[in-house]
Amino acid sequence: MTTPEWYEQAMCRDMDPEWWFPNDRGATAVSRMAILICRQCDVAQQCLQTALDHNEPFGIWGGLTAAERRALPRTKPAYCRRCGIPHTTACLRGTR
Repeated sequence: MTTPEWYEQAMCRDMDPEWWFPNDRGATAVSRMAILICRQCDVAQQCLQTALDHNEPFGIWGGLTAAERRALPRTKPAYCRRCGIPHTTACLRGTR
């Protein structure tokens, strides 16, 4: 996949990629930090859409983990007015 145009405006652009692609199960705290950064990012929706368009099986994209992306319906998701990312069970429970 080539670098998308939106990436130049992404908050993660100059950060350690391991935050978004943790390689062990002990990286939960780091993953949470990455998700918090995504929530503040102006291009999170474009980022997430790129992952969905390319069926990206790894990493955090647009504030969602691979498992959360797999759980999304294949139609365009409804975006949360509070956090700006697609609704997930965690979001709806207020635990995101």
